[in-house]
Amino acid sequence: MSKSTDPAMYDSGFERLEGERYFTDAWMTEVLMRHLDVADIPGVLWEPAAGRGDMVRVLQDYCADVFASDIDMSEFDTALCPHMEHDFIEGDFCPELEGIGAIITNPPFRDLAPKFLEKALSYKSVRFVAMLLPTEFPSAKTTRRMELFTKQPFAYEIKMVDRPRWDWWFREPEKGEGTPRKVFSWFVWDREWRGPCTIFWERRERC
Repeated sequence: MSKSTDPAMYDSGFERLEGERYFTDAWMTEVLMRHLDVADIPGVLWEPAAGRGDMVRVLQDYCADVFASDIDMSEFDTALCPHMEHDFIEGDFCPELEGIGAIITNPPFRDLAPKFLEKALSYKSVRFVAMLLPTEFPSAKTTRRMELFTKQPFAYEIKMVDRPRWDWWFREPEKGEGTPRKVFSWFVWDREWRGPCTIFWERRERC
């Protein structure tokens, strides 16, 4: 699928990657961790779409107890943290995952993203859920999508002024290449949030 028919990609022309494996550049996770107080996480932090472990490496700088999983762990750096191969959408909250207090991930795009979010929010024992999603994600017309924000403990959105590149790990941008088309945000749910829903604005580098 070319860029012209793929709204998730910017002007690069490359085909979508198998399994939606677009790895998360470190700065994007750093943006989230400026706002999340890991001291409030009651237990282990779970990254359920870990890929190679790019996000896990940043999370470990803030939280000692990180657990990683993915439906395909073949590229994961197994030396990073405890891990298991696990289908997040279809799998159960098995004994290996007890003690999870937060779920933080960049879920697969398209139809899988809402399913990832619904599954994460279904775990009532998990206090924090943070998902990296297109900024327009809440704007879907479906009632089911809106209820993820209106009938769940949605706390805040972190809008990223800088637009992420999803091919950062396998190619350098060409001279004169345009900026990515999509704007992304972190959406955070917190079962103990008591204030109004809030929007924060963040840049790649702290001002």
